Amino acid sequence: MNIKALTGLAVLALGASVVRAEVVYDLSSSANSNFYRGVSEYGDELRLGGTERIIESFSFSYFSDYAQAGGLKFKIYANDGLLINGSKSPSSVLDSRTFDIVNGGGNIKINYPFAVDNVLPETITFTVSFDGLVAGNRAGLVLPNASPSTGSSLNDAWQKTGPGPSDWTLIGNLTDASTGSLVLANFKATVTATAVPEPGTVALLGLGGLGLALVARRRS
Repeated sequence: MNIKALTGLAVLALGASVVRAEVVYDLSSSANSNFYRGVSEYGDELRLGGTERIIESFSFSYFSDYAQAGGLKFKIYANDGLLINGSKSPSSVLDSRTFDIVNGGGNIKINYPFAVDNVLPETITFTVSFDGLVAGNRAGLVLPNASPSTGSSLNDAWQKTGPGPSDWTLIGNLTDASTGSLVLANFKATVTATAVPEPGTVALLGLGGLGLALVARRRS
């Protein structure tokens, strides 16, 4: 994802057209269990609701009983890859970043600048992997054992099985880490987004950016 911050005249030009962010995916139940998957990359396919598609924020929760600087790898994919078990697999990486793993886990919220390049497709997959796991350590995403209240997600999860673009598999039958009982394979996450601006607004943004460039040149 080509994330760009808008400043100065560009923001002013956009001001009248920006709508308030709305939730396009929400699974934020307080009934939590934890899913431990070791170091392999895995995550959930989300079908976003609503019509807003410029990402404003992405939130997810995880559990860990150890700490590791930069140990949590997070990615958002477009599901535009090969068909696997009848579903298009994750392929194009839209965002990738790392976070410190905190002992006890926590909630992570990523805020994105408003930019017309940050448009999400209707279907995305977010994944995590955990570095630094040794025997006896546990880490994983949170399973509320519920369905999203906004958007949708099938009762399965994607797991990376190798380095190639088709090295994915769908997994199901996820279990509660405490009781061992089966739970719905939907991980806790919330996505908010704003509307894609009209073409005229995009053109106005371009003029605003050009104005900033001209001002900077005259001052140099």
